[in-house]
Amino acid sequence: QIKCDGLHFQCKSGQCISTFLHCDGNYNCEDRSDEEDCPAPRQASCYHDEIKCHGSGECILKQWLCDGDTDCKDGSDEQDCGFPKKQCGAHQWQCYHSLQCIPDQWNCDGERDCRDGTDEIGCKPRSCHSYEFQCGDTYVNYTLVCNGKPDCQDGMDEGNHCAVPCQKLCAHICYKSPHGPQCACNEGFILRNDGRSCKDINECKELAVDKCSQTCVNTEGGYSCTCHPGYQLEPDNHTCKVIGSEPLLLVAVQFDLIVFGIRTMKEDVVMRVDHDFIIFSIDYDFVSETVFWMNLNADSINWIDMQTKEKGILIKGGS
Repeated sequence: QIKCDGLHFQCKSGQCISTFLHCDGNYNCEDRSDEEDCPAPRQASCYHDEIKCHGSGECILKQWLCDGDTDCKDGSDEQDCGFPKKQCGAHQWQCYHSLQCIPDQWNCDGERDCRDGTDEIGCKPRSCHSYEFQCGDTYVNYTLVCNGKPDCQDGMDEGNHCAVPCQKLCAHICYKSPHGPQCACNEGFILRNDGRSCKDINECKELAVDKCSQTCVNTEGGYSCTCHPGYQLEPDNHTCKVIGSEPLLLVAVQFDLIVFGIRTMKEDVVMRVDHDFIIFSIDYDFVSETVFWMNLNADSINWIDMQTKEKGILIKGGS
């Protein structure tokens, strides 16, 4: 078994890691032995761009404070958040109790999108679809009317006239109701004034909110979304995103510099340093497509060209 030098901690498996990583609150040994028998978490001071969690004591980035996601183990980063300032961009809606932003068209669309559910609170009652029966302020599908079981709170969907046979000449649907036979239309259509025939709803013009982020195309009984040149439709079939190369996540994990594809989930090791060194604190220059990193145990700042894979040392000997 390899014996680690004085600058390294030896995991039970024999792996060597920097002593800086021993008992730092994160598992760095493959067998997780670097976090065993550790003293209570040290109350180190945070960097200038960090804040300390009140109870658990760890440091988090200041921009993570009150961002709608719990980052402190004790949840203190999301407590006593007053959100007086709107942080959302154009065509977005801000959830009341967090900084979470959702598209405008998701507000009051009948589905909960905010983590706190505030996008579906205080919404105006929607209009009744032609295939629905109105129960006061709520609606039930026509298939639940006159089925022998009260589906409205006051039972108004059941009544004496439910026994009348449905012989009405309707363009789409005839259903029994407490008021006698009624006509209804399939989804995407609306009943005409004659109470029998149906006409197509132009969702692109008649709906209160935009269903498509760019272009809406009306179809018989529905609609579809299309995108401008240079954009492609997201899997939700409503949102357009710009066409381009895959977004990549650049990650430093101990001895490896890794590029992770956000869409394909493909993982490539760009570079692997000697196990005497730890890749730490990386940065990226978009113009020269160069990655910079610190060699934790070599007191140097190194670089690698992402295209040519040429590498070198920028600064050496500084602590």
